[in-house]
Amino acid sequence: MNTNMKLTGKQEYLITYSGLSVSLLLCLLAIFGLILSGCSRENIHGSGRVITEERPVDRFEDLTIDGSLEVHVKQGAPLPLRIEAEDNVMRVIETSVSGTNLRIKIRNGVNLKGIRPIHVYVQSEKYRRIIFSGSGSLTGTDTIRTPLLTYEVNGSNDANLKVDANEVRVIVNGSGNIDLEGLTKDYDAEINGSGDVKGEKLQANNAHVETNGSGEQRIWATDKLWGHISGSGNVKYKGSPASLNVTVSGSGRVSKL
Repeated sequence: MNTNMKLTGKQEYLITYSGLSVSLLLCLLAIFGLILSGCSRENIHGSGRVITEERPVDRFEDLTIDGSLEVHVKQGAPLPLRIEAEDNVMRVIETSVSGTNLRIKIRNGVNLKGIRPIHVYVQSEKYRRIIFSGSGSLTGTDTIRTPLLTYEVNGSNDANLKVDANEVRVIVNGSGNIDLEGLTKDYDAEINGSGDVKGEKLQANNAHVETNGSGEQRIWATDKLWGHISGSGNVKYKGSPASLNVTVSGSGRVSKL
């Protein structure tokens, strides 16, 4: 049997045409999917009428924030959340507690345009972990006292926190900026991207830093400072740590403030 059969011109045309048809169909389906996705989003333009709403929440220790929000954090006896937003925006701000985690987010599929800043006031007896994804800001209105505080930024939001803790962990993924002050025994900070961590007002006994990208870290270490820079980021430190070992891969620098 001859296995090296040659295709006729007509057969080659049919195969080519069939391949083109499949490619065209896939492209059309992709375009149709994008159109449907755009149509399914709800566009909300701010009404200009700002209202205040209080929402009761169960006790929590962890806080997850998604969206463009201005969050104000205070430590104290648990209080209902207080939210300030335009009346037609308030309904798409979702708040829920699962286990020990309070989540504040903008409803999926909503596109907010021309709105006034959304302010959320949060108060809890304990704070252990805060994760902020998106833009906006987080401000600590007083000193947070806790054994361990972890703060993670995903996006471009900014944070200002005063802390008194045994251990503080900070992670910045993106271009967010964090300003820290207070006291801690052990400090660990990681930047992945172009964000900055200003921790020269946070006195730490032991500090470990990792910088991947072009971000800058400012540290106050009294006993030990170690870590690594990969890229063009900088580590600037305050204090006179007895042990100093920050290695560099790239054009980054380690210098004293």
